[in-house]
Amino acid sequence: MSDAVVIQQVAEITPTFVTVMMIANYFQSIGDVSRSALLSLSRTYLFAVPLIFLLPLAVGEIGIWLALPVADASLVAVTLMVLKARSAQAEWGLFQVVRQHPRLLPSRGGAVH
Repeated sequence: MSDAVVIQQVAEITPTFVTVMMIANYFQSIGDVSRSALLSLSRTYLFAVPLIFLLPLAVGEIGIWLALPVADASLVAVTLMVLKARSAQAEWGLFQVVRQHPRLLPSRGGAVH
């Protein structure tokens, strides 16, 4: 394989992996350790290791090579579920309709309090 092909393949994989790791780091920075740990550890221990053993039983040798892409896709699905759950708890979020804060609504007299 030429260097250009390898560089292109890495460039295709990197945005997904980096985005998930940035989201995990975000949760760690706001003190949400459980969500951060779930996202950081689930690719390897929850998905990749079991899939490396189970997929070859189902599809043969190619299952070993499919294990990591399937683990990455599973991690993206888990990340989206975590973000959705987090957004449902927050007043703002990635998947939330923007609502105006009650203190910013005009009072009966028309003044903002």
